[in-house]
Amino acid sequence: MTGKFLPLILALMASGALGASVAGEVSGAMAPGEFAAYVEDGRTRFDQAKSALPRFDALMERVRQQPGGLRGLSLEALRSLAMDAHVANFYFAGARPDAHRDIVEELLDRSAASEQDLVDFHGALVAARNWDEARDFARRFPEAPLETLPEVRMGDGLQHGPSYLRPLPAENVVVRESLGAGKGLSLVVVSHPDCGYSRAAMAAIEANPALGDALPANRVYLAPTFGKLRFARVAQWNTRHPAFAHVLVDRPADWAFVSNWATPQFLFLRDGKVVEAVTGWPGEAQVELLMAAARRAARPPAD
Repeated sequence: MTGKFLPLILALMASGALGASVAGEVSGAMAPGEFAAYVEDGRTRFDQAKSALPRFDALMERVRQQPGGLRGLSLEALRSLAMDAHVANFYFAGARPDAHRDIVEELLDRSAASEQDLVDFHGALVAARNWDEARDFARRFPEAPLETLPEVRMGDGLQHGPSYLRPLPAENVVVRESLGAGKGLSLVVVSHPDCGYSRAAMAAIEANPALGDALPANRVYLAPTFGKLRFARVAQWNTRHPAFAHVLVDRPADWAFVSNWATPQFLFLRDGKVVEAVTGWPGEAQVELLMAAARRAARPPAD
């Protein structure tokens, strides 16, 4: 699948903006701007982070070892590197905020940071769940269109493992809680109110009581929100659709059983392990597939 930034990257390459002058500033196989193109060329799934991110790390290390480090790069190369950092954090849930910070601070030192640079780095901090730094950064640039974040509170009895953020819209608060998928059958639905396929799936469940009854009572609707929480949108949805109220994923790396964050997905867990999965919602035919998966998942495990 073509990534969201690939047309821009290809245009820059065609114009020469990512040409030999940039590549010549950093020795090695990958130059500033090339990591973004590499990821956008079909490597944007979260489960591809382990193979993709070492390339970004190697690029940053080569940049730092050059005379002058970041300061020694031309503005053209530095902007290309900022795109690399943005792609690393956008697709891989804030995996490299420290490198992104260094690049943005260098752009600021040169009075060359754009509004989009500020938005991108703030998104990296949010995706990394660096709440305090994200708020401090927003206060530092009050004119920039940076997302206003809710207060984050710790829930009672928080355990290790997957956690999510439960919106409390009346208080502009999210509460961090554990999934707590222990013994027995449970269901994690990876979905989002802004996803048309997710809404179609929830409408089908609501219209089919037999399907709703077949799904595990212990279920959670999990929205994959990373660089933007979209708290107000999710809170509004939850108020209007309490039966399908969503929580927000906290740190995606803790959700080891979710290999990618496509929506919608229905993951049936028994004793914390996925035993059935249904992905996508192409149409009403998916009702029977989901019903069949629910029946299989409900069968007692073989001794």
